[in-house]
Amino acid sequence: QTPVTIRTTPPPVQASEHAMWVTRWDYKTAADLVTIARNCKDVGIDTILFQVRGNATAFYRSSYEPWAEQFDFKDPGFDPLATMIEEAHARGMRLVAWTNVTPAWYGNVPPKDAAQVYNKRPEWMWWDQRGTRQALSEKFYVSLNPCLPEVRKYLGDVIEEIAGKYAIDGLHMDYIRFPNEPPATPAKTDVDYPRDARTVGLFSKETGKTPEQDAAAWNRWRTEQV
Repeated sequence: QTPVTIRTTPPPVQASEHAMWVTRWDYKTAADLVTIARNCKDVGIDTILFQVRGNATAFYRSSYEPWAEQFDFKDPGFDPLATMIEEAHARGMRLVAWTNVTPAWYGNVPPKDAAQVYNKRPEWMWWDQRGTRQALSEKFYVSLNPCLPEVRKYLGDVIEEIAGKYAIDGLHMDYIRFPNEPPATPAKTDVDYPRDARTVGLFSKETGKTPEQDAAAWNRWRTEQV
């Protein structure tokens, strides 16, 4: 697709910025985005942090992920990111694309779209040492497993597409971590993630140990994968 090109030079980064978060729940239509941009400008905002990816669904025309559940996984008839870029730039504001990186899904039921990564790639999710998949919840995100090279490549491809296709002025990458909100990692239990055979095999190949043999090395290795 042709990149969205609004201008050749973005507004300069100021010594101090007045930025506004715009979440994925803040709009439904292109008209909503016009109102948001106008309101931001009116109160002195110069940078909009615009959420374009929350839990492996998209608020832009993605080659990798389905449209967001807020649009019922369907094309809403406009491109939110392209629209927000145009409206921000027309008013002299910077537009930074805000992405949640490792979250795979949120909520008590799976996504309805079979192409969403939670459904399409179950082996990329968190599995504990007993072979149990991380439970769905409305209290925390279920996570992609960044210990897997194929997951890291996938996430890199997703992010690269945003930066390469759209005339954004910056990229904010949120949630580059293991989720630790209780009960994502249940307290007072020995449940440990990610303990699928492939992840443990990668650790053992690199260190010659199992997680049980060297818990400190296991924690260091997992951290390095992130």
